[in-house]
Amino acid sequence: MNSRFSFLIDFIIFQIAWFCCVLATLSPIPQLLPILGLSLVLIRTLICRRLTQVLPFTLACLLMGVLGDASLVHLGLLSFDPYPSLFGAPLWMIALWLNFGLMLRPLFTWFLDHCGRAIIGFSLGGLVAYYSGQKLGVLTLTVDFQSHLGVAVEWAIAGIILRFLHLKFPINPPITLSPIPQLLPILGLSLVLIRTLICRRLTQVLPFTLACLLMGVLGDASLVHLGLLSFDPYPSLFGAPLWMIALWLNFGLMLRPLFTWFLDHCGRAIIGFSLGGLVAYYSGQKLGVLTLTVDFQSHLGVAVEWAIAGIILRFLHLKFPINPPINESV
Repeated sequence: MNSRFSFLIDFIIFQIAWFCCVLATLSPIPQLLPILGLSLVLIRTLICRRLTQVLPFTLACLLMGVLGDASLVHLGLLSFDPYPSLFGAPLWMIALWLNFGLMLRPLFTWFLDHCGRAIIGFSLGGLVAYYSGQKLGVLTLTVDFQSHLGVAVEWAIAGIILRFLHLKFPINPPITLSPIPQLLPILGLSLVLIRTLICRRLTQVLPFTLACLLMGVLGDASLVHLGLLSFDPYPSLFGAPLWMIALWLNFGLMLRPLFTWFLDHCGRAIIGFSLGGLVAYYSGQKLGVLTLTVDFQSHLGVAVEWAIAGIILRFLHLKFPINPPINESV
């Protein structure tokens, strides 16, 4: 496909997704619209086989979006209309950050190629985006000068971090796979996410889902680099294949409805998750999708990984008690 035409398609899809997220609170389907926009961007990313290239940027944008916008909210510099949120950052804004991370490489490489352009360009772009959001009535920059300065600083920091990742992860030719192996985990994750939205429990499980995302990447990648675990060739992040990361996300989304009995007691969380992790990875080996390369040490490594997961998830279970969901239309 002609590069200019491809760029135009990416730009149009990104703009559609931007409006889907920003106008969510003004629409009759406020929780569904950001998911539709994010799905559109994700499908485009999969079709172009660039998911592995943009995944580090997407995860970084997820963290920066939550921490940055939540900080501005708690400092009184930014406010949003009532909407399911994480630490004060509404989920439609988090979806917007994810879209930005997924489309960063095809649309904003010119900025990433130079540190000054990354800092200045992202600062100005962030100001324009938030100012547009205020004009559309979906957010408020509550303290005129200080709010604009806060947004500019947030996006300048984002520019520095994303520039670093751009240098750390140079553009490589994508792994050639048929669309189905990459699409199937997305379909499974979408099914779980739709169920979560229908039950209006996304805000309750989001801390667990983010924790599972980090534990899945760090834990499985550590086992791979220690030579205790191996996977067949597949797009991966630091050695953890994307289908396994999707599995961890599904686990985080379904943790509260399915595994509360384990989370209610520390011993049950540690022992139950350790044994469950061992059974899951052993089943994966029998299915031929992974290999526990060093018999005893590999099993011990998986058990320790999941014991730590049990402790962290038990802590989050106590930190974020179950509250009635926000009553919003899906």
